[in-house]
Amino acid sequence: MKEDDVALVQESWAQVVPIADTAMKQFYCRLFDADAGLAKPFADTDMASQRSHLASAINLVVSNLHQPETLVRPLQDLGARHASYRVAERDFDLVGEALLATLASGLADHWTDAHLNAWAAAWQTILSHVLVGFQTQRAA
Repeated sequence: MKEDDVALVQESWAQVVPIADTAMKQFYCRLFDADAGLAKPFADTDMASQRSHLASAINLVVSNLHQPETLVRPLQDLGARHASYRVAERDFDLVGEALLATLASGLADHWTDAHLNAWAAAWQTILSHVLVGFQTQRAA
């Protein structure tokens, strides 16, 4: 990612952190509205804890975008775990869409095309590593 994109992602995420639980609620609502079947793996999940885990995972990524090599193993491990959660590879596209829509909505007037492009680049970086772990685990 370009340095300007990293800065935009980090600056915008800093605005989300104080309202992270609300943002993560919106994220899951958007995700489950996009595909109600994606809610099934979460049927017995403590969603407050899940929202906290998701915010922490995003925080880890955002905090380490300047050192992307540190993200490879954690993101591949995340993908490998998701291989056992009854999700399909195509579901990750919905996750990305829900994330970007949530950020756009939450940041409202502070969201620009530059933010969209920066977050889309960040998501592609994330997704590339997650899918390696996901596909490797599925093939095993």
